[in-house]
Amino acid sequence: MVYFGRPGVTAIIDKAAAEGSVATSQSWQRAWPKLDQPIAETSRAWCDVARLLKRYGPTPIPEQPIEFTIAKLLKPLGFDEIESIAWRTGYHNRHLVDVWDVVTPQPRKGLLALYDQPTVSLDRLPPLPASLRSFSIQPFDAARTWDQYAEILAEYSSMLQPEVAAFFHQFAQGFNRENAAAVRHELFAPLGNVLCTWGDSEQEVMSLGRFNLAIAVKDEPALQKGLDHLFEHIQQQHGEFKHTTSMRHGYPFYVFAERSSILKPCAALCDGWLIFGVQPQSVEATLLRAKGRLPRWKPDIAKTTGIEPPKSFSGLTWSDPRGTLRFAMSLLPWVADTYGSVAQQIAPGLDFSSLDIPPAELVTQPLFPNLTTTIVSPDRIRWTSWSSAQTNNSLLLAIQAYGTFALALNFADELPFDLITDILEANGAVDAVAPDDDRDDDDQ
Repeated sequence: MVYFGRPGVTAIIDKAAAEGSVATSQSWQRAWPKLDQPIAETSRAWCDVARLLKRYGPTPIPEQPIEFTIAKLLKPLGFDEIESIAWRTGYHNRHLVDVWDVVTPQPRKGLLALYDQPTVSLDRLPPLPASLRSFSIQPFDAARTWDQYAEILAEYSSMLQPEVAAFFHQFAQGFNRENAAAVRHELFAPLGNVLCTWGDSEQEVMSLGRFNLAIAVKDEPALQKGLDHLFEHIQQQHGEFKHTTSMRHGYPFYVFAERSSILKPCAALCDGWLIFGVQPQSVEATLLRAKGRLPRWKPDIAKTTGIEPPKSFSGLTWSDPRGTLRFAMSLLPWVADTYGSVAQQIAPGLDFSSLDIPPAELVTQPLFPNLTTTIVSPDRIRWTSWSSAQTNNSLLLAIQAYGTFALALNFADELPFDLITDILEANGAVDAVAPDDDRDDDDQ
């Protein structure tokens, strides 16, 4: 049941309760506990997952070489244990609020079991850049995650047809029990239980500065020894593997590429953190912030968002939408002038140009950072978002990446779609047909 609009939400709920219908069921009642910060609701959506699976779980999935049912497909992921999913949205003061409740009791299985970990807090953050645009922090047990995914993979492989199952078995042989135990002991055991990701706008060349990751470390000497053993083993098995190990600013620094490579993924051990990045500058900047030579972000979430975050949580994401919208607004004048004539052909009389675009500052001035928290309790997993604007950073990143890709290919006089098609065909992928190009050679 889905319904939208205010005051329609209250009216629909009251009607359903009065008629002894949906609102009187136990599943419905468990889905809507009171919120710590009440909101003026504008929309609700609810799905009784358990009832749907009971009715449609035995349904076979068509066009499969072996019999698959919906319930069988969802069981390894633990989704068959979900009772219901509830979503409500509304307003709290100046915030747009979204609350998602996945009602699923402990003990959880599959992917949902990864949420049953000790909570984390903002007391422990890596050295984040002062001009931070977004970051996310959550508990992360590497060994447990490894085991959970291995268990899911094993369950699925037992369901597959023999030739596909053989592939998974052969893949698993590459990580036999002895090697897996060594990886767990040397690389996972020294790690802590906190994972943090962020975007570094100061090192945002071709958007590469957006990809940074830090995992807490509880035993740095043991982890450094494990990394050295790993590199030595890979070098013996694969002589073409290139990497360098050095010291930068007093910290171990690892680069997983040659000096001439365009991408240079790297890592460093720094004051209880294992730092990863796809370019050396973002990782080195983290080391300099740890040394106090560069300014670092100070968490004051309550001041920037107007919401007091919980003391502990199972996940927290902070993001500032102003940079994304400012970038989008900077493109609009160019889009308006470029496609204005085309728009007139589609809708005669339409007069649209860059003169109609407001300043980007006018659009971003009333905005403030967004906050999303994940809270896990014995009977549910809840995601709550407080937003000033809903933006899609993934879409923006895709646009930036494609723009960079297309710009680079222009120097090679090759269209991006043509290159992607060549790669797919070279690897024996499905046939891909490039769109017809009706441009003259001189125009190209």
